[in-house]
Amino acid sequence: MNAYLIFSLMVLTHVLCDFYFQSDKCVEDKKYDGYRPLSKLKRFLIAHLLHAFYHSVAIAGVVFSWIFLDSGIKKCDAITCVNALNVLKVAGIVLASHFLIDVLKECISYKYKNYKASLFVVDQIFHLGIIFWVATSFFYAAPYQKISSNIYNELITGVVFIVALLVLIKPASFFITLFISSKTIGGSPGEIKMTKSVLASAYYADLSKIYLDTDDNSLNNLGVTLEKSKTKAESVISYLAAQDLNVDSKKAFLSNDAGKWIGYIERSMIFIFFIFNQAAAIAVIMAIKTAFRFNDLKDDNDSTRSEYIMIGTFLSFFITMIIAGIADFSIKSIWDGVEYKMLDFNIMAFFSKYIL
Repeated sequence: MNAYLIFSLMVLTHVLCDFYFQSDKCVEDKKYDGYRPLSKLKRFLIAHLLHAFYHSVAIAGVVFSWIFLDSGIKKCDAITCVNALNVLKVAGIVLASHFLIDVLKECISYKYKNYKASLFVVDQIFHLGIIFWVATSFFYAAPYQKISSNIYNELITGVVFIVALLVLIKPASFFITLFISSKTIGGSPGEIKMTKSVLASAYYADLSKIYLDTDDNSLNNLGVTLEKSKTKAESVISYLAAQDLNVDSKKAFLSNDAGKWIGYIERSMIFIFFIFNQAAAIAVIMAIKTAFRFNDLKDDNDSTRSEYIMIGTFLSFFITMIIAGIADFSIKSIWDGVEYKMLDFNIMAFFSKYIL
C-alpha cells in the first residue's frame, strides 16, 4: 500500500462522516444564528466539537488499519510507539482543523448568505487539503512498495469508484441546492411574507373562479356584486397585512423528495455510463429528461421556473462530468504503470519536498 491508497481511504471516510453519518439534529445544531442566546452558542460549539471528534476517530481508525495491514499480519511488532504517536497526531490534526474550518465557515455563511455555495466549496477544499497534507507528510516517507499484485489496484479502483458515486449523490445535491437558493434563482424562500398584494392576488383569484361558474341569469348583477365583495375584501386584506404574517414555505409546499431521488439516479447513471464509455446512453438519458421537462413546462408561462429547471439540470450534468472525468483519469492512472508512477511518485514527492 502507499500514500495514494491511504489518501483515497481518508477521503472516503471524510465524505461518509460529513454527508451520510450526521443526524438531522446535529446538522441543525451546527447552524450558526448569532451569539444570542448564549445557550445556542454553547450548543453550536459542542455540536461542531462532537462532529470533529467523530471525524477524527474515524480517520484515525482508517490510518491505524492501514499501518497494521501495511506492516503485515506476521509483523505486528512493526506497529511501534512511533506509529501509535503518528495515529494520535493524525487524529489531533483532523480534530482541530475540522472544528476550526467548520466553525469559521458557518460564521462567515451567516454574514454572507448569498455566498453559501462558494463557501461550501472552499470549506471542502480546505478539508481535502488537510487530508492530502496528512497523507503526504506521514505516509509518503514510508518505504515505497511497488504494486505488483492486481489486488491493490482493484482495491484503490473500488475506493475511487465508491467515493465518486457518494460525492455525486448527497454532496452534489447539497451544493446545487445551496447555489440556487443562495442566488434566489427560482427557489422559494424559507418564509413567504403575507403582504397586501399577496393576499389580494390570492383572494381575487379565488373570487374570479367563483364568478366564472355563475349562470347567465346572474351576469346582470355580476358587476355590482363583485364591487361589493372587493370592498369587503380590502378591509380584511388591510387588517391581515398589518399583522406582519409569515407562512413557512416548507409547510405550505410539501414535497415527496421525488425530484431529489431523480437527481441521485440521473447523476449515478451518467457517471457509470461515462466510466464505461457509453456516450450514447448518456445522450438517451438527457433526451428522456428533456422530453419530460418540455411536457411539464409547455403550458407554463412561468419563465422563472423554467430558468430554475435549466440551471439545475446544467449544473447537475456539469458536476457529474467533472467528477466522472477525475475518477476516470484516476482509475486509468492506477492501471497504467507509467501514468501511475507519475501521478503517485512525482506529484506526491514534489508536494512533500517543496511545498509541505
